[in-house]
Amino acid sequence: QIIYTIEVRNLGNTTVGAASLSNALPAGALSQSYTCIAAAGSSCGALSGTGAIAQTINVASSWSVAYRVVVELPALGETAISNSVTVAPPEGIVDINLDNNTATDIDPRGILGSGFETEVE
Repeated sequence: QIIYTIEVRNLGNTTVGAASLSNALPAGALSQSYTCIAAAGSSCGALSGTGAIAQTINVASSWSVAYRVVVELPALGETAISNSVTVAPPEGIVDINLDNNTATDIDPRGILGSGFETEVE
């Protein structure tokens, strides 16, 4: 099991309504469940669910929406788990920094996931 926290912050000075958030089920995962907590003036598409996340969210200025994502994995997997999330602003909203709208986390697993296999010079 791996637990992720996805946080979408609105650093702008106006509320962003109808932003799209997507988080696919990571390859090799057995299942995924999530819960969402929205700060004041913000909202989630759904407060909880299972499977991939594809939701429309509203994020108030200077506030955030956070998802706690629990990914269930096979017991003896050796393949690293990669989890990506993307947020897209709605039409008509200018996002001056598109570079922070996507994030990926890669988690090593199994006996080679300890970091001891890293080559040191």
